[in-house]
Amino acid sequence: VCGRGNDSKVLARHLNGLGADARSVCGGLAAWGCLALPRELPAPPTVDALVQFDRLAKGALGYLVVSDGEALVIDPPLDFTAFVDEAARRGARIVGVADTHVHADYVSGASRLSRELGVPYYLPPADGDYPYDGRPGRLAITPIADQHVIRVGRTSIRVHHNPGHTLGSVSYVLAGEAALTGDFLFVASIGRPDLAGKTDEWTALLWESVERARREWPASLTIYPAHYAGDGERNDDRSVGAPLSTLLRMNPALQHTDSGSFAAWVASHVRTFPDAYRKIKAANVGLVDLTDE
Repeated sequence: VCGRGNDSKVLARHLNGLGADARSVCGGLAAWGCLALPRELPAPPTVDALVQFDRLAKGALGYLVVSDGEALVIDPPLDFTAFVDEAARRGARIVGVADTHVHADYVSGASRLSRELGVPYYLPPADGDYPYDGRPGRLAITPIADQHVIRVGRTSIRVHHNPGHTLGSVSYVLAGEAALTGDFLFVASIGRPDLAGKTDEWTALLWESVERARREWPASLTIYPAHYAGDGERNDDRSVGAPLSTLLRMNPALQHTDSGSFAAWVASHVRTFPDAYRKIKAANVGLVDLTDE
């Protein structure tokens, strides 16, 4: 749980601060759940800084792209303090917020942050509805689609549509060198296509997305996902990400050469998901009113 090095030191500070009563214990656990550790990644051309935020309690990752005094926040949690503070530390003004997809396993802070700052919230419209019954969501978004370009400072971030985990899932590709893939591609797995009860249909979409990535993305493209499953997916500097060439060799989900074997592999790995995912997804399309508690 503690991880290594700086991660364990941060956790120790939180645990040492816990009191004996239930409120302080809950407060400490909430602080641990909200903790997001920034790590700087190699910056592609025209990008001044690419920062990965590691939420150890969730195995979740978000990103900050900085160029020429402007910044884009990608996949922020509800407590986005660390992202805002990091942008300020670098003297960058946040000019947009984006999700790679509408998340089911944590409450996104993207909509709230965009409202607070008065900046666009980039999201594919296909993810704007509640997938379990088709109800339209209540999000104010700036819609994006395949090959859409988001400009931040002097860099251009290109949108790649990768449906399968959700209908609208996208990756954000930076200068042709790095791809923030959300829940499309992980280092050691792939995003599950069963969360809306349309497993067969979405597995077929996911296979098409995999095939397109293999055709169109260079093997040198570094994949930075929105989740990781364990320390085995980390690099020596504790960051999470690897070249596509490595994933093609090592990721079991990418070893299949036909849609039938891929679908069989997906089916063999599907597990029941927590019922809370339905409520989290509803919150993330604006159908549930949230309090900080």
